[in-house]
Amino acid sequence: MGLATARAFAAAGASVALADVNTAALTSAVDALTSEGRTAIGITCDVCDAEQVAAIVRRTVDSYGRLHMAFNNAGIQAPPTDAAEEPADLFDRVNAINLRGVWACMKHELTQMRRDPAGQHSDHAEAEEPSAYVPAATMPVPPGKASSNAC
Repeated sequence: MGLATARAFAAAGASVALADVNTAALTSAVDALTSEGRTAIGITCDVCDAEQVAAIVRRTVDSYGRLHMAFNNAGIQAPPTDAAEEPADLFDRVNAINLRGVWACMKHELTQMRRDPAGQHSDHAEAEEPSAYVPAATMPVPPGKASSNAC
């Protein structure tokens, strides 16, 4: 779902930053986008680590100037088990990624977007290429239009 969303953003004219804990998969995704003539960077990140999340937002802004939109797709699924048999560490890991990780992404993305509210106005965005950040519902964005979908 993350790569499909990145492709949709890129096809709409956005430069995209992808983040994933799996460096090989991340490199493959970035290579696929750039081979299609799209602008993309990849940033290895474990969304369980708030410092790494803050770093991917900073790198996206350093690379593209602004963060116009974000799509949070980080998540894992535990193998089906009886709740009485599920180890607490597995439950904690799933929630650290699926809930806290997505929250950390939103926290840092929204903080950045609020620092630069001009990026939310189309008259300022027309002059630059929109940027999207997709860590790990396709929402195509028209070229030159800024929008936000908190990751």
